[in-house]
Amino acid sequence: MDGKELLVFEPGAVLFHQGDPGDYMLLILEGRLDVEVATPGDVGNAEKVTVVATLGPQDLLGELALFLPDSRRTATIRAKTQVVVQKMTYGRFQHSMAQLHERDPVLHDSILAIARKLADTTQRFAAK
Repeated sequence: MDGKELLVFEPGAVLFHQGDPGDYMLLILEGRLDVEVATPGDVGNAEKVTVVATLGPQDLLGELALFLPDSRRTATIRAKTQVVVQKMTYGRFQHSMAQLHERDPVLHDSILAIARKLADTTQRFAAK
């Protein structure tokens, strides 16, 4: 199947945790997932976990990891329903981007610029 890996997760399963290393992205084919962000609690209290989004088919997870080597996950992803995802590794993505650069350097560079802006925004938000 063209080197694309399909994965299935049951309800409640964690696909990855906030802070985990990021070296792949996932495309949701079926099901719903919650995006959870943990923030420090008040003095003496445990951290607070907030669901900041619910994602479904055709949404991407972990896409910034493919643009930022050695990046960390900015959220925990938990299956709400049974979920089927397609996995793309960092290596496969970089190979595809190199091919895109050969065919259309302007599109390639535009994608990288958009990704950098999104990564900067995400990092600023995460630092608050």
